[in-house]
Amino acid sequence: MVISIKTNLTDSNELGPVITYNSEGNPKSYLYSDTWDYTGSVEVSNLVTPVISFRKIRLEYRRKIQDTLNELYKFSVTQNKIGASWSMLDSLKVGLTHIAECIESTDWSSLEDSNQYKHFRQKLKGRNLSRGSIEGFIIPTLNKLQQAGLLNRLIDGRKVVESAISHVTQQHIAIPTKMYQTLLSNSIKVVETFYPYKDQISKTMADAYYLAGQIQSGFDTRTIRRDTPLSMDEWAIRARVTRALEKIEHGIPDFKIDMNGYQIGEIQTACMTVILSFSGMRLGEACSLNLDSFKKRRLSKGIEASFIKGKSTKGYDGRPKSHVWVTHHVTKDAIELAFTISNYLRDIYKNKIEKMKDELEMGLDEYEKALKDLTVAFLAVKPQQQTARFVGSSFASRIRNLANKWSIRATQEDVIEFDMLNPTRKGQLKVGETLKKLSPHDFRRSFAVFFVRHGFGNTSGIKFQYKHKNINMSGYYSANAELARMEDILLDHDLLNELEEAGIDLGVDIFDEIYNKSEYLSGVAGESVMREKERALKNGQKVFMSRLELDNLVRNGTLSAVMLPGGGYCTNENCERVCAMFAVGKSDCQFEIIDDKGARKKADRRDRLIKKFLALNDGDSMKKSILVSLKQEILFIEQTLRKHKISFTPFTEALVV
Repeated sequence: MVISIKTNLTDSNELGPVITYNSEGNPKSYLYSDTWDYTGSVEVSNLVTPVISFRKIRLEYRRKIQDTLNELYKFSVTQNKIGASWSMLDSLKVGLTHIAECIESTDWSSLEDSNQYKHFRQKLKGRNLSRGSIEGFIIPTLNKLQQAGLLNRLIDGRKVVESAISHVTQQHIAIPTKMYQTLLSNSIKVVETFYPYKDQISKTMADAYYLAGQIQSGFDTRTIRRDTPLSMDEWAIRARVTRALEKIEHGIPDFKIDMNGYQIGEIQTACMTVILSFSGMRLGEACSLNLDSFKKRRLSKGIEASFIKGKSTKGYDGRPKSHVWVTHHVTKDAIELAFTISNYLRDIYKNKIEKMKDELEMGLDEYEKALKDLTVAFLAVKPQQQTARFVGSSFASRIRNLANKWSIRATQEDVIEFDMLNPTRKGQLKVGETLKKLSPHDFRRSFAVFFVRHGFGNTSGIKFQYKHKNINMSGYYSANAELARMEDILLDHDLLNELEEAGIDLGVDIFDEIYNKSEYLSGVAGESVMREKERALKNGQKVFMSRLELDNLVRNGTLSAVMLPGGGYCTNENCERVCAMFAVGKSDCQFEIIDDKGARKKADRRDRLIKKFLALNDGDSMKKSILVSLKQEILFIEQTLRKHKISFTPFTEALVV
């Protein structure tokens, strides 16, 4: 990214040299302006405004910080030719501000004095900054000052970071499975309900805004003329608008016209929930989607993949870059619904933008960026309040409000799962409560966890091993890789890493259950582990293997497991498929482990097999071999249930001859 700074031009009002120019080459910001505005100079996502603001910096520090930023920019030009990006300069501004507040001046060289440096670290500790803030702002700024020759002291980042407040960083939550499924199914229902009426919704809202505008201009909508003149008091206008809107017939089920954007916002939020849940995108990436974003490609072996193509700014100095996310085809309807119901807003904003341009309230660069904003699916739902940014926002609170409206409350099972999936937030979810924290980024982690643990409903079984990921995931990775080759664009590697970490967490949970929690183990490998556990217990060990030990063993590939649909696991690291582990009448696989959860799963399977047996046992000789096989499997499962002390009534039903 090239940011042009010309220091040979000055403004007559002593604002200093020009810092930024608009696309026509005219000065836009000066060194001592309250803001440095890069709109038109750099490409950014539609949720980002490329402006560095100095308004909140104390006046006695402001100009020196601006001077220093300019010096650091010029130094970066000598180092790498193109100079620091606007987002880097913004981060350095934050760092310089914190440093100035700590040393109570902008004499950066004062940090060369040992006593002053010690005082700086003490003051920094008092600012209660997180480790991330110190590592992201303070240390890089000190390093830049030193590299540019503005500070002749080598900074030990390890010492500086000690000034961070000591607290456990709380990760984004993984939503418990049933709560996640309920939220997702309700959101899909909204999409399915309103998708057939998407064009009609936009037309109805356009009619409503036109009618409201007419009434506010004094148009008399009364069908019967009265002698009394129309009142133009605000309350009277509101009352007439309300009555007029109630008379609009639209035939859209469960749809209520309102001028505050509540229902349009709810539909948008349901669409956003579906997209985030089935892709793992970040909010900013989802807000870049338009009607051309959803794609389908036929991959090798006849497999068809649905994917979303959007823009990501993560890790690219704020510059948008194309990414793809494998998704579910329902996201196509969600994107189309969100886009189409916003067409009336698009028209309103287009007129507003044109008017602001004509009245010189908006420059050419801002005008072009605003028009670009209107090409995306999610627009702001309150046109009366929008003057600069027209892309939808506040989805964090809107998603939480929707979950509260649907009364998605935690059960005891949800609480247990929440604590297991979110150890840094243990105890934050109580029975009967809704999720207090539910941000768009939480869907990213929930997507990873839900995908790895449940394969979006795929019951073929989950293989976990660090080197091989798992059976369900293999298609996901190969689809991503093949799409990347076909599209010549980037994958969201951060998301792939999240999926990897979710897989590791699953592996640790599996082996924690096997080694530490399950009271009984069966299967050849299970009985071997059981003997080791008994020896450990005799030696006074309460925990046979800590989660940290398990994590290390899972990461290096020592431990692996295939979660079998019939219950239990195969621990063969080379097992690439679900084998016939529950072959009728015997199990001689040396890798089989059945824990208490697996045994309960087998008990449920036994109940289903008994129902099937009773339904088929009608004396038909053609069914004899099937019935013999069913009975053998039922009796074999009973052996497992006895080992796990699970009570049952022995199956004694005879074949009808």
